[in-house]
Amino acid sequence: MSLGDYPILAAPSIGLTQFRSVLVAANSPAASEAPGLYDAAIQYGVDPAVLLAVFQHESSFGKAGAAVSTHNVGNLVYTGASVPFGAVKSGRWASYPTWTASAQDTARLLSVYGRNAIRPGVDTSSILSFPKVWAPSSDGNSPSNYGASLSRSIAGWTGRTGTVVAPRAAVKPRAPALAPVTKPKAAPAPSPVATPKAPAGPVPVVVDIPGAPIALIGVLALGIVVVLLAS
Repeated sequence: MSLGDYPILAAPSIGLTQFRSVLVAANSPAASEAPGLYDAAIQYGVDPAVLLAVFQHESSFGKAGAAVSTHNVGNLVYTGASVPFGAVKSGRWASYPTWTASAQDTARLLSVYGRNAIRPGVDTSSILSFPKVWAPSSDGNSPSNYGASLSRSIAGWTGRTGTVVAPRAAVKPRAPALAPVTKPKAAPAPSPVATPKAPAGPVPVVVDIPGAPIALIGVLALGIVVVLLAS
């Protein structure tokens, strides 16, 4: 079944009255501090419904596990970052003086996840994406079940389905495109060899003899005289 995804950082999707009613109906020991828990989420920009869903999943609203004695809304491991909220170390966990103080620390950490600032390059901004770091499988958790639990709770309280996240179909790899086969071009025909033409007639040979024009005139004149005498 497809699940609705919800951002960690968002405007309140439920009001304080409903927030308190959920805790009261569950007989949560934190019900009397409902306004403090709600305001803690608002202070860090976290949707109060997300904080409430985390509280439910981690300890059934403070009624199960170590949270019964540690007042630890998010079941946070103790670090120096929790000290400003009055936390002390209790085994592995942070133990707080009040549920409100714990909610403030939990909302602070959720806001880091909501900004994708907990682990560079890893998306942790929504209820379906953050469990893989918040509650990793290496610690014996099921990140997918964690996210699904939060999704169902928030959908029930808000009446909103959130962003539907459907399984992605496998993308078939495309076959590589074949390069077009290009026919080799035929070699160009050899240029025709021109056959030299034979000369149309005998080429006159001109002999350049000095004084030739004068001698010719003399011969012509002599021929004319001979003709005249014969007649």
